[in-house]
Amino acid sequence: MAPAEPWQCPQCGRSWEPFPSSVEYPERSAGLMDDRVFVTILIVLGAVALGCLAISREAFAVAFCAIFVVALARGWREFRNM
Repeated sequence: MAPAEPWQCPQCGRSWEPFPSSVEYPERSAGLMDDRVFVTILIVLGAVALGCLAISREAFAVAFCAIFVVALARGWREFRNM
């Protein structure tokens, strides 16, 4: 945590001003994929996967992998924003 008062370097004598609190702890901005969009994408991919199941097992497997990749991408984004 940055000091609340100006600080002076003991070696070179240079003064430093503390950062404002908005710079120290920036607000988490809403990304392109919020919770509602994520759930909608998973519902659509689930419906597509069920439709693909009527066509073939291979198409269902590919659609299921798409659901898995979207869920992994969401998890990775949440992990990076911690």
